[in-house]
Amino acid sequence: MPPSADPTLPPCDNARDDALLQYLFCAYLALIPAGTLFFRFGALESGATMTFDRAVFWSANALTCTGFHLQPNSLADFSTTGQIGVFLLMLAGALFALMAGGLIVARILGLAYSATKIVTGALFFLAIGSLLGAGLLMAPSRSFFASLFEAAASVTNAGMSIDGQRMLADWHLYLIITPLSAIGGLGLVAVLQLFDAFACSIRPSEYTWRILRLSAAAWLIAFFLLMLPQGTLTRESVLTSWLYAINTRGLGAEVVLPIPFARPIWWLLAMLMLVGGMPGSTTGGLRITALTEAASGLRSETPTRTLRIAMIWIALFFAAFALVFLLLLAWQPQLATDDAAVLAAGALGNTGLSHGNVDLTGYPLHLLTVAMYTGHLAPLCFAWWMKNSHRHHVPIM
Repeated sequence: MPPSADPTLPPCDNARDDALLQYLFCAYLALIPAGTLFFRFGALESGATMTFDRAVFWSANALTCTGFHLQPNSLADFSTTGQIGVFLLMLAGALFALMAGGLIVARILGLAYSATKIVTGALFFLAIGSLLGAGLLMAPSRSFFASLFEAAASVTNAGMSIDGQRMLADWHLYLIITPLSAIGGLGLVAVLQLFDAFACSIRPSEYTWRILRLSAAAWLIAFFLLMLPQGTLTRESVLTSWLYAINTRGLGAEVVLPIPFARPIWWLLAMLMLVGGMPGSTTGGLRITALTEAASGLRSETPTRTLRIAMIWIALFFAAFALVFLLLLAWQPQLATDDAAVLAAGALGNTGLSHGNVDLTGYPLHLLTVAMYTGHLAPLCFAWWMKNSHRHHVPIM
């Protein structure tokens, strides 16, 4: 039995867990056509209809918590009903990721969290994070819904806002929005264990301590990697590096920069977007645990089976990135190579960052839609397989 498992708790029913996961996946898949129909006919102002490719894209954009900024048909073009629809689909996609991912991670680790605790924990986590964030983001000239939307988009790592971009020096980014994003990127199991440690004095498992260490290390590494190409140490360079060390992990918030990134830096941002957050979280991407497991396994004299799983997962993820990147260049020849790399990474990593507003149609837009769903669902499917065949290992996706 792994150190993280509690032998005093009853064993979990694997068949019941799989039945719940099947229900969650089916409910999520049912939301895809429902969301598409909603955006097609009911999201825009004045009863205008959206083109089919954009409606499919927006359904994925909300359900995968990616948050690309599309032109035309941006959030500013939506009616109040349309914005509420984005809000609800964004929460539904995050709940699915937290519930399914949290249950899978708990079972891989051998933790006896009940399915009920996983489900209620996800609901309370999103509700408390969104309402607390909304209270902190309130302003006299701002509606409560706009604050609630941005807070929910932060904790779900969707990074969207219905009332415009924030400036780089805006303190809300550093004290409210990115902390909510960072907590959402830890994963439900880590959040539940930290809550149990605070409320019940139950010591978190080694997995949770590892997640905290890796999150801090990933932020520091990304911060220094982003500082180096900017050359000079200025207030703007420090703030930009501080923000985008988290922004590329899944948040993808749209921020007005006083000095735009040089084009070579966008290649670095694309690579950081592919890394993503932690297993069972509201972020997408490759997962930091996969990279660390592969690195430690390659250094070990006795490689474990987890190393082989991690290497297969990394190879498949980068193959998907290369395919999306090449198809974007083939179907949209006028697209610059760094633009294509950022769009492919933003879609697969469910980050939604891009050079500017996404102005694609037809096949390229459908390709990003497929990439967003791949980035959202593939890690969960791979981890589900790992749950049923490699329990008591480290979850790597």
